[in-house]
Amino acid sequence: SQHICGANMSDPIVWSAFTFQASFWLSLCVAPLCFSHYHRLDSTKGEKAYWAATFSGVLHAILIVALCVLALYDSPELMSSSNFFQASELSQLCCKVFIGYILQDFCLSLYYWSTWPGWEANLIHHVMVLIVWWQLTQGGYAQGPATISMLCESSTPFVAMRWYLDKAGMKTGKVYL
Repeated sequence: SQHICGANMSDPIVWSAFTFQASFWLSLCVAPLCFSHYHRLDSTKGEKAYWAATFSGVLHAILIVALCVLALYDSPELMSSSNFFQASELSQLCCKVFIGYILQDFCLSLYYWSTWPGWEANLIHHVMVLIVWWQLTQGGYAQGPATISMLCESSTPFVAMRWYLDKAGMKTGKVYL
């Protein structure tokens, strides 16, 4: 397996953290070219970085929901098993990808600290998620409830769209709701 800076790049936690971090930087580079209102975002409040982090979050949500649906389709017993240790390779992959994303988003939250609104709750959220999902993944238990819980990420694109529309000055449109 290939190691970069001591990190095992074949580990799903590592490659997902790197992938989502790359999507953050890609968004920072591409957004100014594609969205005219991006230039109006306040850099002193970290809004351009928040834009990119939100983009990364939407990509994560799409990927993790698709993976979870696939895991539940492949192993439907995850939804109804009384075996607390019921797991599958795909459910484990879902948890590892989720941890990788949360880990990189946690690092962004630490870097931007108090420039982002709600930073205290955000940090607590990330620490709790990392602790819980690490235990679920390493112990290989509660994979059904964990996989079903990750389906809640399907709301992320809608929450993100409201923030994007707000920053674009489009709060009065029908799409904003």
